[in-house]
Amino acid sequence: MTLKDLFNLHGQIDWREQEKNFQPTALVSDSREVSKGSIFVAVRGTQVDGHQFLNSVATKEPSALVVESLSNVPASYKGAVFLVLDTRMILPVLAERFYQAPATNLSSLAVTGTNGKTSVTYIVEHLLNKQQQDCGVIGTIDHHIRQKKWSTHLTSPDPITFQKRLHDFVEEGAKSFIVEASSHALKQKRILQSFNGVIFTNLSRDHLDYHPNMDDYFSSKALLFAEPFLKENSDNFAVINNDDVYGKKLIELTQGRIIYRYGQSSTDFTISEIVESLSGTLFNLKVPNGEILSVKIPLVGTHNVYNVVAALVTIHGLGLSLKQAVEDLQTFSGIPGRLQSVISQKGLFGFVDYAHTPDALEKVLSSLKKLKAPQARLICVFGCGGDRDQGKRVLMGAVSRQWSDFSVVTTDNPRNEDPKEIITQIMAAFEDQGPPAEDGIQNVVVEDDREKAIQLACYQSKPGDVILVAGKGHENYQIVGKDKRDFDDYKMLEKYLR
Repeated sequence: MTLKDLFNLHGQIDWREQEKNFQPTALVSDSREVSKGSIFVAVRGTQVDGHQFLNSVATKEPSALVVESLSNVPASYKGAVFLVLDTRMILPVLAERFYQAPATNLSSLAVTGTNGKTSVTYIVEHLLNKQQQDCGVIGTIDHHIRQKKWSTHLTSPDPITFQKRLHDFVEEGAKSFIVEASSHALKQKRILQSFNGVIFTNLSRDHLDYHPNMDDYFSSKALLFAEPFLKENSDNFAVINNDDVYGKKLIELTQGRIIYRYGQSSTDFTISEIVESLSGTLFNLKVPNGEILSVKIPLVGTHNVYNVVAALVTIHGLGLSLKQAVEDLQTFSGIPGRLQSVISQKGLFGFVDYAHTPDALEKVLSSLKKLKAPQARLICVFGCGGDRDQGKRVLMGAVSRQWSDFSVVTTDNPRNEDPKEIITQIMAAFEDQGPPAEDGIQNVVVEDDREKAIQLACYQSKPGDVILVAGKGHENYQIVGKDKRDFDDYKMLEKYLR
């Protein structure tokens, strides 16, 4: 693609012949990635302004600069310069053009919500692959299609990486893709892509270190259901949790899409007769034509029933076989770090889960509490991340105190905060815990070494007990200060349980 082809949306340009026919080598918004012949888009970020680096960028001989102001463009720069009102808004458009609109012929899906996004993407992927609609996934754990994987550090990538990944999916033979749409990405306009189907799971307290309040958090999520995300000449649909108070608000706001409501209340897809165990779940699903489907899933917890139903409704929205999808759930192997189980030979039940919000932790613990044997204990190992919403720390402590028989408070990813201070804030929920239990054991202990905390939980347990290690899920690292250290909750729990 030539510069002229890429920038013909910019209106009248006084092209030099050598400029307009030049084929740029790359599109970047990070000054460190600029190379000769690339295009640099100077974006004003929340912490860094790309315009500050134009002097150094120009020395690398990019073919073009896209800027909001000419003031920092060196007079010596000889390439093309495009002045726009908002580089952040133009970046997704340029990225889509640069990679030749890879999503045009793909079934495109996006899921948003506080909890359940990753689970829904993995379940949808499995069901689509089973129906020969090979699905690429862009999410928290990684980007992948079948066995091909790319690492990531963001739930939703920047616009350039997003379009490049879609291009990669097309090269790998994808027929569809699903992306986790975070509130940050939606508010920062990192995702400006049309979607056939959009999915809302739930909304509860999270990211209030970024959003000023819950209204702003919800409004950011709701952007996905607005007109700019509609796909032209397509049956656009929305899958919305009708049992969630914010889901009900979203139903009222959504326009231009067929709305499919799901939940246990009177909806289009009604969940009933849930029977749970530590090895899986059974439930009934009434569909719009009145038929009742019996669904069996190898997943634990009522919250996973909702995740599975969101995925099933998405399959229906795409016009694929719902009955086959129900059958295909039998071969679903689960989601890394989402109630991922380790069962010991001594009859102990261990689970690793990404629950890092009060709502998510309560859903997981309440599910496990119902399923354990009456005499067995529920043990919870958890912490809270540093440089994140401090207000949720005491709330998570309160949840563990309410639902667990024994809590082990430890570190998560402390980042640049003092781990002991984070733990102190969590422990405020246990200040009036009262005397030890009848066996003399306190209901809560503190162990700031996460491996030792997991070890302690395992050594305190007895046959039949259930151990939950919460907060980090699939992550295979721990961030302490600026260091990213190898650490895997699942491997640790497996080590000490077995």
